[in-house]
Parts: sequence; C-alpha cells; structure tokens
Amino acid sequence: WYRSVRPFAFGVHQPQEQSGTVNIVNNVINPNNNEVTSVHVVVPRAGNVTIQVFNLAGDVVDVLSAGSRAAGEFAIYWDGRNSGGRVVARGLYFIKVVGPDISEMRKVMVVK
Repeated sequence: WYRSVRPFAFGVHQPQEQSGTVNIVNNVINPNNNEVTSVHVVVPRAGNVTIQVFNLAGDVVDVLSAGSRAAGEFAIYWDGRNSGGRVVARGLYFIKVVGPDISEMRKVMVVK
C-alpha cells in the first residue's frame, strides 16, 4: 500500500474566473525570484482606467496604469515593487481598478 501513496502529487487545473471584470493570476508572488502577478481587465466601454496598488494602511504603493483605454480586454503586471523601483515588504497588498462601470479590488500576497 505504501508504494501507491503520493504525498506530493497534485493536479494542474485551469485558473478559475473571478466575479466581475477584473481577474488576477498568481496572487502570491516573491519579487526576489522575479515573480509577477497578472491583472486582466475587461473594459466594457471606453474611458479612463486607473490601476493602483495599496498597502494595508491604505497608502498608494504604485500606479500601474492611469489613462484612457478603449473598450476591450487588456493585461498589466505588477512585479512587487513600489513606484521607486524597490521591492516592497512582505505582506498583503490590494490592487484597485477603477474605470467606466468598474470599481473592483483584488488581493496580492508578497512573500520572501
């Protein structure tokens, strides 16, 4: 029986779609290993879209995107660094997406 036990086996599944128009893939990252999180956004109609990263205190860590976007889908990446290019401290961060008919927030955990 012990030969059939696989304690470290796991299956790979398709990423599960999140509710709303914002999806995050790889929301646990280690910036020291050059890992990034991917933010996929579906813009229902053209307009200004702002994507910001906040820490738990509510301070803006980085602005990933700010400006006009056409309707459609796009992706943007965060590498776990602040606006000055330094690696952020480990902990929980929030990515907020605001645009036409969009106001959503997603969590990202930074580990080291």
